[in-house]
Amino acid sequence: MLYNISFDICAGVITLFAFYTMVFRRDLERFSNRLFLLVVVMHFISVVFDVWSSVANSYIPEHSIAERDFTNYVFLGVHTSESAAFFLFLLVWLGTFPTMKKWQHALLWMPEVLMILLPLALNPTFRCVFGYDEAGLYVHGPLMILLYVSADLYMVLCISFVVWKHDRMTKQQRKASLWLLLLSLIPMLVQSILIPHQLIEMFFQALGLCGYMLAVENVDESRNPVTKAWNRHALIRDFTYCLVNRTEIAAVIVKISQIDALRIASESSSIFHGLRLQLAEWFEQAARPKSMKFYDCERGAYVILTSGKNTEDECDELCRSIEVRFEAPWRCEGREFRLSVQVSEIRFAESPASVQDLLYMIAQPFVHQTEGISHANRRELLSSFRPGNTEAEHLPHELQESLDRFLAGISDLTPAERNICDLYISGYEISEIPGKAFISMNTVKKHNKNIYRKLCVNSREELMLYVDLFFRCGREDELTRRSRFEQQ
Repeated sequence: MLYNISFDICAGVITLFAFYTMVFRRDLERFSNRLFLLVVVMHFISVVFDVWSSVANSYIPEHSIAERDFTNYVFLGVHTSESAAFFLFLLVWLGTFPTMKKWQHALLWMPEVLMILLPLALNPTFRCVFGYDEAGLYVHGPLMILLYVSADLYMVLCISFVVWKHDRMTKQQRKASLWLLLLSLIPMLVQSILIPHQLIEMFFQALGLCGYMLAVENVDESRNPVTKAWNRHALIRDFTYCLVNRTEIAAVIVKISQIDALRIASESSSIFHGLRLQLAEWFEQAARPKSMKFYDCERGAYVILTSGKNTEDECDELCRSIEVRFEAPWRCEGREFRLSVQVSEIRFAESPASVQDLLYMIAQPFVHQTEGISHANRRELLSSFRPGNTEAEHLPHELQESLDRFLAGISDLTPAERNICDLYISGYEISEIPGKAFISMNTVKKHNKNIYRKLCVNSREELMLYVDLFFRCGREDELTRRSRFEQQ
């Protein structure tokens, strides 16, 4: 049994890379990320105990039956449970687990209990999973197949779930998840049916690679934490680089109506999240063939940047594609949504003011109640919006009530939470808050949870949508007055 240890050693090294990535590059405040870290830890435990059991079962005189049993039980129990743990991670990550009923939770764990834990619990008495022959050599029992059938079953459920919930994942996330699951399921099927005792190490390697590749939420400041697209920081970096190199630059700025965004967010946070992923993925796919770069600048603002020659033709073609796509509805979770969108094609000259102009044009919120596509030129984007704008005065009644609830929620904030909220209202990013408030990032995240709960929002993105509408409606003084009044 020693000739398979080299595979386990390689799998262990890859899993340590995955462990490093999860601990130092991911946001472990998120429960879904901690679950995935648990899967990686289970993975490493399986590797270690597979090596240990291989050595113990190969050098029988030097190892007691108790030691051999211990290594075999830990390896089989942890290893075959990894797929169940990964399925739980998917359910939590994609927001399905909290909505499940009690009988669904019981059904979820039934294969794990009946086909893995129960056979292993009966094995000391009946030796139905594994045992030893007259020479003391390790042999499989008749119920060993149940452990691998259960693991395969959870893998099939994982694949089906990823396909079913594909609209909540980016293309990169779907690819990474499906490759993980296929590279895990196939070797397990081969081992359990054709070649006993071998090829299970490929599962370890696949999971280790997934830990390194899977696009779960991270804290990389150059990426949007939800859509994984390049964010505003990356846009400034790339845009400045083009200016310094005196490269011709053009940008297509697309803004989704904030009224549409708030209406969808108030109906369902999962649909709002799914549509954001769909929008980001579509823009990225539209930009890639033209060698353009896509940025998700939050609050419904998207920028596609191109540089060099033929920028005008590329932008014109992209704008036509955007118009065609937004004439059709967007579908998410069985529902259709038609979005109002503003499209602007801007060319930039080599000027120090260009960066400021770009940021100002992105920052101006788009509030429009009629469906369809509108166009805005550079002058219109740079002109300051006027409080009391007629479009903003006639918000739908339910959105007016949402603004009033948001304003009332500010009264419930503690002084520390109000301080954080005021910094958001002033336009500071999450990464800038610790330095401004003189607190740690973990403290900021704890305050964020309370702020989101009291203001009835699910993210900073949604919070800033409300703030933008207050400014658009000329009600920004109500935010600052309420904050000052509560502090007195």
